[in-house]
Amino acid sequence: MNAAVDSLLADLERHRVMIQRRGDRLTMRAPVPPPADLLARVREAKPALLSALPDAGVVTRTVVRFRLAGGHPGSWCAAIGTKPRNEIIADLRAIHGDALVEVLSP
Repeated sequence: MNAAVDSLLADLERHRVMIQRRGDRLTMRAPVPPPADLLARVREAKPALLSALPDAGVVTRTVVRFRLAGGHPGSWCAAIGTKPRNEIIADLRAIHGDALVEVLSP
């Protein structure tokens, strides 16, 4: 992302505006109508926002098989999420402890 898009997204967040990309459309939701100048900035930056935001209509699921140390040798668990594999593994290790999580092959 570029600095202008980062700044715009930060301003949207400050005004509690949720923005999503669905194909070539942007949708926004907010508890109160955002300022007109903010909406104008979104319209102006639409091409950059479309390329920067992931498509909310396309969900990629990642499955990580793992085993916790001390468990039955034949047992395993699955963590399913929309984050990349390395982030899911980092989350598992943060929750259970680095030494306890044994990641199994995909």
